[in-house]
Amino acid sequence: MSTTRRRGRWGNFVALSLASVALVAFGTWLTSAQHFGTPARLTVLECDKPRGWSDYVFGNCRGSPSSATHGRYIEFWGAGHDDVGHEVDVHITSGTGVFDEAIVDGWILPSILLAAGCVLAVGTVVAIVVRLRQGSR
Repeated sequence: MSTTRRRGRWGNFVALSLASVALVAFGTWLTSAQHFGTPARLTVLECDKPRGWSDYVFGNCRGSPSSATHGRYIEFWGAGHDDVGHEVDVHITSGTGVFDEAIVDGWILPSILLAAGCVLAVGTVVAIVVRLRQGSR
């Protein structure tokens, strides 16, 4: 087997490692905001037109300023089109710009991201160990 082909396979391991770190980091940020942010009950005022599963992920819903947000607008993570006009339990964390981030309390995605990142990390380590053992033979 040529060395070029071997180096190419190591690139896959590096990519998988970076993906697992990214999943764990994003899941950790969402989980910490969901548990340690300022608790509040806010009304979802509007959501962008539903486009599928991504509606519940990337903050497509907004709310008006409240006393809990010190006059800043709210962008919801984990709220969907069905929540418009309803109050939802959230934890608020400071965002960037004019929006604060509100993570819905019952949102399961942060746990899924953490679990997927951990499984990917363990799988990558196992694949590296198997690769190293095959290379030493």
